[in-house]
Amino acid sequence: MKNKQNLKLEQYAGFNRLIRWIRTLQAEHEKTHVLFGLEPTGHYWLILAQFLRNQGIQVVLVIFFLISKVQLFKRTN
Repeated sequence: MKNKQNLKLEQYAGFNRLIRWIRTLQAEHEKTHVLFGLEPTGHYWLILAQFLRNQGIQVVLVIFFLISKVQLFKRTN
């Protein structure tokens, strides 16, 4: 069984891997700006959004239900 401290350390390590991956993609594609979309389900996204913002990454919320309705509308019209 994992305790809260171990979970926090694993979470932080995972977030840092994500940042390294984002920075690698930025360098490969010569981009300076990152826009990161999150679906706000549960509570996990809050911690990730705060971490990304602290890293200077812009975060937007994506509501899957609304996007799926727009896609359906585009296909039928």
